[in-house]
Amino acid sequence: MRGISNFVNLLVSLIILLLPVCVYPLEIRGTLITSIPTRDGLVIVADKMVNDRKRGDQDTVTKIIPISKFVVFTTTGCPEILDANTFEPSYSVKNIVMKFYSLYKGNLSDSYTPLSKELLQEFNNFLGKTDYLDWPESIDYPDNCLFQVTFFSFNEIECQFHTDTIRFLYEKKFPNPSIRIMLYKEPSESFAYSKLFVFGKTAVFEEIMHGHDSRFDDLRSHNEIKRFLFQQAKIKDISKNEGVRFCKFFIRESGRLDHLIEPSPFHIGITVDAGIIDKKKGFLWLERNSSK
Repeated sequence: MRGISNFVNLLVSLIILLLPVCVYPLEIRGTLITSIPTRDGLVIVADKMVNDRKRGDQDTVTKIIPISKFVVFTTTGCPEILDANTFEPSYSVKNIVMKFYSLYKGNLSDSYTPLSKELLQEFNNFLGKTDYLDWPESIDYPDNCLFQVTFFSFNEIECQFHTDTIRFLYEKKFPNPSIRIMLYKEPSESFAYSKLFVFGKTAVFEEIMHGHDSRFDDLRSHNEIKRFLFQQAKIKDISKNEGVRFCKFFIRESGRLDHLIEPSPFHIGITVDAGIIDKKKGFLWLERNSSK
């Protein structure tokens, strides 16, 4: 009997070895970043939701990342690709950006071109080690944006806030993908009023601003929506607490209504982090892991 038992154990072990191993990368997607200039500084609020094919939704990720006293960055889209077995990053925009700025000593405005080259080189390295069938797909049509990195900063010399975004446009093609990198700089006059900036899953914002779907009429007529999206609210009249409160409201409403426009498994979360870039003190956290 012992001989039969040993044979069965050996057979089971061989079957396990022959079973296919899940090696496809897991793409992390889903994010809404919001920002409002206030009299106290530039408020930044981000949801904490990510989603991958194996673990589903996880409402736990910090998306506002400080890299110096007056500079933070956020990522949206698919900025991280994980190994499906170990969950270790196969490609991580956050890690690349953090490493880059740990070594970079120049001006922030001059850094975006060399950073873009680094993001591209590391992405090509990832593709070179990955089977074509496992390359990521872009879902943000029409421009095929795989991810974007947005920098929020305050320039002490200019006494001016800045928002700069690197967009990584990628289309899966064999044998060579189509990749373009574009830089968007928010005009300085955009910071003359307290208005809402949004990055990531912006479908609800775009519908409110430019659409005609009657299901969104209640939001278009909402006093705070009109104040921060359509009117030119004076910065001196808006406190950081008002900015945070509206950003949280907009993230919550976007999460509730996004499926009406863009049905997808990638959801906007209800838990948020909030911070501010103060002109004197630099970046400060205002709320962490807030769901109210």
